[in-house]
This record gives sequence, structure tokens and C-alpha cells, in this order.
Amino acid sequence: MQPNRLRDDFLPELDLLDATFAHNGVAQLEISRGCTSHCSFCPRGHKGSWSGGNATSLPWMLAEIGKVADRHPTISRSLYVVDEEFIGRGEDAVDRALTVATTISDSGFTWESSCRIDQVVRPDRDRAWHIERASMWRELLGSGLRRMLFGVESGVTSILQRFAKDSTAEQNAVAIRTLSALGVPTRFTYITFDHLMTEHELAASHAFQARTDLLLAPLPELSVAQIVDGVTDPAFAAKHSTGRPFYTEISYMLVSMECLIGAPYTRAVQSRGLAGPADPQWGGSKPSSRTGGSASALAVRKCGSIATSPSITPSRAWRRSSTVCHDVGCAPRGSY
Repeated sequence: MQPNRLRDDFLPELDLLDATFAHNGVAQLEISRGCTSHCSFCPRGHKGSWSGGNATSLPWMLAEIGKVADRHPTISRSLYVVDEEFIGRGEDAVDRALTVATTISDSGFTWESSCRIDQVVRPDRDRAWHIERASMWRELLGSGLRRMLFGVESGVTSILQRFAKDSTAEQNAVAIRTLSALGVPTRFTYITFDHLMTEHELAASHAFQARTDLLLAPLPELSVAQIVDGVTDPAFAAKHSTGRPFYTEISYMLVSMECLIGAPYTRAVQSRGLAGPADPQWGGSKPSSRTGGSASALAVRKCGSIATSPSITPSRAWRRSSTVCHDVGCAPRGSY
């Protein structure tokens, strides 16, 4: 497989954009490819490790997208940046993210994307790192950020370890508080059920979803340093809580684990006898005699109501085309 940094198949197919807008669709753009982690439920062969594009190549592309958007004035000028991990890694990660965001905003677009929770809070980093990251998120709000999706996936550390998320329940809690206090519009994904969870884990996950000390009121009057220092304090959280349970910000409440072919988690499920061998005719695995149904699926999108323009062939739609989604509140994301 060719390394992401050497690939050249990321350019948008503008010939599809007019038809997409005509069907009330949205424009998608891939600015980086790959992920900075290796979650156990995600086979990495299709996208590999993270590699970021250069912001200097964006202006001409955004200008061309803008010309098409101008012909559809009733369509929101919003781009769905379908990167798996918008921020990325490296010493220049913050500068790159801010430059990309400013470039998009200066071209007359707002934008959405997705990234990992460790772009907000990392237990192995110091206070200065967290202040820099909080400042970045506040600056992104001023550079057209409309919403950011975070794959929290669980509020139970043992489940997160099984998912190889490289995060903890407390880390997720502090990050959710930080984002809400900064006023960042968010979507959170959460895997409520997985094949290998225990009854205790299910109860603990349910309790995390019901917590009312995570979603804080936006605090624009506070400095980022005050927010960073406050979000780890239960008294601060209680004082500024909105009173809303966390589950009100979870996009899809009853998500069950999707066992994707080639993922380490799927192999663990198979080793427990909960799924049979992969069979493309079933769209995934053959039914297990213990479950009576297919325990695995080749689903590549969490939304089941995607429709593309009739003129779009599946191969082209899969690569880079914009899509029409009839599920209100569902937005495209990068980890299809």
C-alpha cells in the first residue's frame, strides 16, 4: 500500500458537486488522511497512518468549490472535512490546524470535521500543553469551526482498553468539560454495547452517559488557563454545569459495536465463538451457532440512510464524492 504522504487521489471530483448541491447534498473535502492511533475495532489497511496535507494547496481548490457553491445560493456554504483526524500530530500540529481553518474561513466557508479526544486532554502532557490546546480550540471557533465530532466511544476505562483507545474515562470526562466550557459545538460518538462487555461494564457505561457534571455552560469570560485549571475540579464543574445529562450530546444512543473484517476486536469476538468466519455474501461474518445471527458486518458508515445522485457510480461515490444524507443531524465524517 502506498504511504499516504505519497498519494495523489485526494482531489475532489468537482463534476459531481453541482448534482450533489441540486439534491440538497453537502460538499466534502479530505485535507489529511489516516489516523494517529490504532483502535481495536478499526482495520487500518484502508487508510493507514496519519499524514497531513499542505494548507498552501487549499486556496485554488476552495475557490473552485466556491464557484460551484455560488450557483446554489440556498445551500449552506459549509464544508465537511472528512478527515479521520483533523488536528494530526507533530510539533506543527496546532499551527497547521489553525492555518487550514483560517484558509477555509477566508474562502467564505464554515466547516466541520472529526478528531480524537486526546487532542483536547492528555494525561501525559503538562499544563502548558493543555493551555495551548485550549487556546487552539478557542481560535478555531473564530475561524469558521461549526462543529467537531469526537469518538469518545465509552466512559468506562476497561472498555476503552479493550477498544485500544489510548484514553481513560477520566480523560474523556475532563475533555468533555473543556470543550463545553470553551463553547465548542460538538458531536460525540459512543459505542453503548459491545460483544465482550460484562454486566458491570454495561451498568457503568449507562451511569457515565447519565452524568450531569460533564456538559458545562460556555464560559467566554474566563481565560483558557482558568478553564484548564477548573475542569478538573468537581466544585467548578458543579458550579458551571448545564444540568443536562451527557447522553443528550451523543449522536446515536443505541450504537452496537460493528465488527469489521480484519479488525483485532473482530478476531477477539471470533475467538469467543461469537462470530463465524468472514463471508462476503453475508456482508460480514457467517452467523455463529451461539448467536443465531450475523455478529459482524461490513458496514462502512454508521448512517444507514445515505443516498447518492443516480449518476454517481459506487466506486466514485466511495472515493471522494459528496453525498446526500436524509438523516437530519447526520453529517459525513472521515472514518467510513
